[in-house]
Amino acid sequence: MQFELPTKKQLPLPIESLHEARVSNVVNLGEKDTPWGRKRQLFVEFTILDEKGPDGGELKVRKYFGNSLHKKSAFFAFVSLLFDGQVPKAFSSEHILNRKVRIFTANSEPDKDGIVWAQVAKILGAAQ
Repeated sequence: MQFELPTKKQLPLPIESLHEARVSNVVNLGEKDTPWGRKRQLFVEFTILDEKGPDGGELKVRKYFGNSLHKKSAFFAFVSLLFDGQVPKAFSSEHILNRKVRIFTANSEPDKDGIVWAQVAKILGAAQ
């Protein structure tokens, strides 16, 4: 039996700038190998609200985090931004879904296949 590997394709990229966005998904990736051993990871997907793709569709970008709410973790810092420094005691990803934020996007360098990815370079806090 022969299998065909999926091919990568260039996705539409948002303009590299400040955007209003909405947290549209939180995905638990489970444990992943990192330079520091196996760590739990997740990603937060943002839907950009102030720009559309060339086909009129939504543009989405992701930010990857360690899956930890330790006070020194990047994910804790992100959640703290959304709740003015007060992370709910019984936190669930449901708490951040559909929250509006301001993000700054930047494009990656092309990977080995020549694909450029949009990246969340900075999260600037909750949108007003």
